[in-house]
Amino acid sequence: MSPSNLRPTPPPKPTIASVVWPSALGVSLWVTLGSLLPLAARAEVSEAFVDPFVDCSALESLNAEDGPGASEMGQAEGAVETREVETGEVEAEETIAPDPYRVEAQGDQARCQQNWDEALSYYREAMDIHRANRSDLAYAEVDLPLLYFKLAQVQAITDDLEGALASLQEAIGRDPLYGYLPPFSDRQYSPLGEPVTDGGLSGNPYAAPTTAQDPLAASAYFELGHILEQIGSPFAAIEAYEEAIVLSPQFAQAYNALGNVMVRSGVGDQDKAIEALDTALQIDPDLVWAHYNRGYALAWFGDAAAGFAAFRRVVDYHTGLETIGDPYKEAIAWRMVGDVYMDQGNASPAIEAYTQANTLDPDFAPGHIQLGEAFLMLGDTTQAIQELLTALDQLAESEVENRAEAYYHLGTAYWLSEQWELAREALLTARSLNPALAEDIQNTLDYINDRP
Repeated sequence: MSPSNLRPTPPPKPTIASVVWPSALGVSLWVTLGSLLPLAARAEVSEAFVDPFVDCSALESLNAEDGPGASEMGQAEGAVETREVETGEVEAEETIAPDPYRVEAQGDQARCQQNWDEALSYYREAMDIHRANRSDLAYAEVDLPLLYFKLAQVQAITDDLEGALASLQEAIGRDPLYGYLPPFSDRQYSPLGEPVTDGGLSGNPYAAPTTAQDPLAASAYFELGHILEQIGSPFAAIEAYEEAIVLSPQFAQAYNALGNVMVRSGVGDQDKAIEALDTALQIDPDLVWAHYNRGYALAWFGDAAAGFAAFRRVVDYHTGLETIGDPYKEAIAWRMVGDVYMDQGNASPAIEAYTQANTLDPDFAPGHIQLGEAFLMLGDTTQAIQELLTALDQLAESEVENRAEAYYHLGTAYWLSEQWELAREALLTARSLNPALAEDIQNTLDYINDRP
């Protein structure tokens, strides 16, 4: 890892596939379930709801006939497709086994259209097909747990928390190492975006559990909390994490998740959030993401120095940075503090943090882009333009993505300061470097072009 790559980046979002028929739950899960279920009503799905677990753009290649509706293949009773094949003088029918992956994709497509009942039906149909193919145990061992996770997601989205817990317990019971499955790849990145598998990290760098807890029900509650958090139901997520802790009092990842959701959602008070994160670190002192979330919380609540200290520890867990020197490590930590205040919409402390970082590492071009953005948030277009021009002077021509970002913000700064021609030139350059910005840029260009 080189210093030029040290801008904290969020890990990629997963797309999850997982589920099967719920089996009987343990007694402990049923005992604690009652306290959580009344919160199901808070997990309401609005018309504007976007399913965070399925990449709908990847499903556009499905034929219209594969969309939600009556499936002609893989019915629960074992119906099959047939086709006529030539066998010399006689035409015979060849049985074609139904494709569980195609049925699963139909379930995903139904989710994209918010046809939740049809999605559940397709997933269960895919499970039945996998079960019928018992000769292919290798696929069944992987695909059934993944389908159970998908089923649990839809059940949580539709307020069936009891069903979601049952599906999660079934999924985790089938694969106790479930956290290493591809859908959970977001857990295998550090707060600086470093893959856990690269070997450049110490401590416990996983963002969430990778193996089942004892009892298994604690893991089911954790994963339910994780789903509820992602669909925008923080109250219910908090109760799920708390139930996981009741079942497994030494569950450090659950304390970490509990404190983090309190901070990010604004639910719960400051002291309880910090206490949960402190407890996570008492149980597992080297839980890297708990140090990060604690630093985020401290900075969010106004203690930039304490946030910096926590982030500095996070940087030290990145053993690949051991040779870059303390000033560069401190610059990374101060940028992390600045990012918190940018998330908060609080420009002044963000500027202070980014300025500290740039003083320590003045040749890091993305740091000047960040500071320029903060000045834009503050409304100081003069300083924003200065920082963005500095970044462009430092960026190589090959750094296309960063150059596009710098030109985009520079065009915005020129626009806000009514320097129309310079704004148009910068925005057109940004669009040429990154066509994905075209729609946003065109709106601004239309405004500029309408000026007298």
